Amino acid sequence: MERLHFSNKRLFILFAVLFCLGIITCPIPTRDFVPHHMPALFYCTLIILWGNAVRRRILDPQVRHRILTACVFMVFLFLFRMCKYSFFPGLDHVEQVLWYAYYIPMTAIPLFFFMAAARMEPVRHRQITDAAERILVAVMVILDCVVLTNNQHGLVFHIIEPPGKKYTHEWFYYVILVWMILFGLGTVVILFRKCNLSVARRRWYIPALCIAAGFALLAWYLINGGPPKIAGYKLFQVHEAYCLPYLLGFESIIQIGMIPANTGYERLFDYSGINACIYDSMGAPVVASTDWNPGPYDEDHRIRRESVTGGTVSWVEDLSALNRLNRDLEEVTAELTEENELIRQENEVRAERVTYETRNRLYNSIFSQLRPAAVRADSLLSGEDRTEEAFCRDLIRAALLSVYIKRMGNLLLLSDGARTLSSAELEMSVRESLDYVQLTGAVCELRTNGSGELPCALVTAAYALFEEVLEATDMEPQSLSVSISCEGGLAMAVETDRMLPDPAGYRCMAQLRAAGGEVTYRYEDETACVSLRSAFGEEAAV
Repeated sequence: MERLHFSNKRLFILFAVLFCLGIITCPIPTRDFVPHHMPALFYCTLIILWGNAVRRRILDPQVRHRILTACVFMVFLFLFRMCKYSFFPGLDHVEQVLWYAYYIPMTAIPLFFFMAAARMEPVRHRQITDAAERILVAVMVILDCVVLTNNQHGLVFHIIEPPGKKYTHEWFYYVILVWMILFGLGTVVILFRKCNLSVARRRWYIPALCIAAGFALLAWYLINGGPPKIAGYKLFQVHEAYCLPYLLGFESIIQIGMIPANTGYERLFDYSGINACIYDSMGAPVVASTDWNPGPYDEDHRIRRESVTGGTVSWVEDLSALNRLNRDLEEVTAELTEENELIRQENEVRAERVTYETRNRLYNSIFSQLRPAAVRADSLLSGEDRTEEAFCRDLIRAALLSVYIKRMGNLLLLSDGARTLSSAELEMSVRESLDYVQLTGAVCELRTNGSGELPCALVTAAYALFEEVLEATDMEPQSLSVSISCEGGLAMAVETDRMLPDPAGYRCMAQLRAAGGEVTYRYEDETACVSLRSAFGEEAAV
């Protein structure tokens, strides 16, 4: 099983072996068992293997497709060579067309490598780039058509001895040569300009040396005026010299990280500390971390398996920290549950205590306000040595005080937690008191006008004022008339036939002023009238 300490060494060795086989088989004399195209087969195999490696490594599909297209044209270059030398003997015209066809891949290879470099991120103007690619491909097709039709115009080569055995170059040949040189150099320039990785830019000398080594073969070929020979046999031809700089250059650029590729992932597990293994489709382990152990494991570790392309991946999931956190969480949850229960009970007790305290304060407030009336009613009922008439009179007075205590207590209870009371509550309280006043033989009348919501303090103070006016008559008026108006506020007038003391000395005056009420008093024609007007109301008519 392969461990994670190799980095494409086997692939590089295979490439080197194929290249050496191509070099070695080229000078071997051709026999029946050694055909002309044996070196080309080795080079085609090398290109196909490299293209397959590119397909697996390059992440960007735009870059990957253009490199693979260039690889296809490289293979076509060697296929044209094999067809020219082995498949059409004696057909000079076909051999000459195949010789012209060399320039189809030779113009396409630098173009597609250039387009691959241009597709490297960042690509700022994709629409312009797409249009430029279409234009360049169209120009390439025109160049190829000019080369293929050279027999008709002779703009590229002047053929002296067909098929391409003796010729001279014409001006259009140099146009094609500039095309190949321009896009070859442009590819390198664009790659270096688009690379933002400082580590890759510092290693510029690696692709430079590889490209220089590839171009050295091409320069040797051009300087020699043809294929270099050993003992009269060709060492290599222009095809491999032309393709080798691109293969070496792009592979070195990929290796230094100038083109993003998924290489170096073999060491991912060791660097990250992940305990995992990748299996092929037959279940055999392919790549594994150094400490891989398929199990079995305890409750703190679990084997996970997921499907990937071409097989599966298994890894050990460490659950110890999660289990520890779960146990701590359970303990904390239990403690919080107990604390929450205690807090809930404390809140219930506190709420109940607040309710009792509120009620006690309310009852104490009611008691403090109504205690004088209750004491007086008790004294009226507990008196001795009274005549029956006096007892009946005191009983009626005690009943009047009891009604006041009941009604005022009800108003105070309704006022607890409320801001306003209905004027109907004041009317009913006054009406019930008047019902008991009539027991003394007095003539009573209650007039009301309108209804609405009044401030609680104003309602209780108004009823207290009515009670103090009644007490000022010694609870034995001959006539008692009350008028209550609630149009735009509260206006109440209490009218009696008894002279009354100045209301300024009433106990409820402070409460009335605090509630925004204003009290006036007048005595005319043996009739006393005490009027209450709220700060936002109007005085009631008498």
